[in-house]
Amino acid sequence: MDRKMGMAASGITALMVILFAVSMGIGWSALSYGSCLVLGWAYVLVTCAFAAFAPVGRKALALGGVAIAVLYALLTGLVYFTQLTTVAYGAADGVVLQMLTYQPGSWAFGVDLFGYGVMGLSTFLIGLSLVPRTRADKVMRVLLLVHGVFFPVCVVLPMCNVFQGSAGAHTGEIALFCWCVYFVPVMLLAYVYFRRQNDQTAFPHTGQG
Repeated sequence: MDRKMGMAASGITALMVILFAVSMGIGWSALSYGSCLVLGWAYVLVTCAFAAFAPVGRKALALGGVAIAVLYALLTGLVYFTQLTTVAYGAADGVVLQMLTYQPGSWAFGVDLFGYGVMGLSTFLIGLSLVPRTRADKVMRVLLLVHGVFFPVCVVLPMCNVFQGSAGAHTGEIALFCWCVYFVPVMLLAYVYFRRQNDQTAFPHTGQG
């Protein structure tokens, strides 16, 4: 079951990233927020599957990746659910709506970026927990580790007010497209990784290491 969940979750995550990229291209905000909401849940399950197959001595790293993935899903999920409910129906006064609306410089925008920074830390820990067995595993591990760069970047840039105004919005959109192009292959490699696993050979937790 761990193997099947890993395959399903990584496949769903890749699909949600693709839908997110499509939604940006066609300007469908509801699809954008909805796909990213599901993306967060699916990614948490991906990290859980990685933790199930983590070798003894690296389980703490993998479980750390899971815990931080939950934080990522919570932070971004609150942002997207708010866009689909409170913001969509104008269920707050003007000042509050301005703060909650997802736009460059807003509170919601900053929290979302922070959430994806946290996701970068999660992928970094998952990458450290992996013991590559094939060339594809090695590539996936490198991509997961490099993705960790998003952690400091997504935390520092909002503090520097980089994404303020229309120019910032355009820069942010380009960055999101680039992230989509980067992250889809990571999840496809994860799918291949889980497909090769066997539930009976998942590394047991023996308390050693």
